[in-house]
Amino acid sequence: MAHNQPNKTHATHDDHDLSSLLAKVGPPMVEGLAKGILPWYIMHLLDEHPLYGNEIIRHIGEVTGGTWKPSPGSVYPLLHHFEKEDLIIGDWERGKAAPKRRYQLTDKGKAAIPVMQRELVERLSHAKHLIEHHITFLSQGLVDE
Repeated sequence: MAHNQPNKTHATHDDHDLSSLLAKVGPPMVEGLAKGILPWYIMHLLDEHPLYGNEIIRHIGEVTGGTWKPSPGSVYPLLHHFEKEDLIIGDWERGKAAPKRRYQLTDKGKAAIPVMQRELVERLSHAKHLIEHHITFLSQGLVDE
């Protein structure tokens, strides 16, 4: 594991909070939120150890308590993009089954994770403030039934 961090493939308190949020906000909001988080999740998981694309999808489903499982159509284009940008490398593994590609971070990819994380925290903080503003605005004048 990189950076001597504990294995984060198991759900943590923060992961349960994300799971609760994703379950409450509904499909359109989740899709927008998920697309913004997906690149970081992929890089974060690859920082722990090399993975196949289907393992990335499975791990995200586990971490979010099953409330979000990105589609292969979302994950694989990002993997290809990251590979073009030299953030990851994918090695073909051939065995008894069909060939599969195992992805791992490059040094450039490892260096990109903190930058991605800071940018994501900033965007999510903006979204949180915007959501709180709308909740306050929409709650004005509501009468308890």
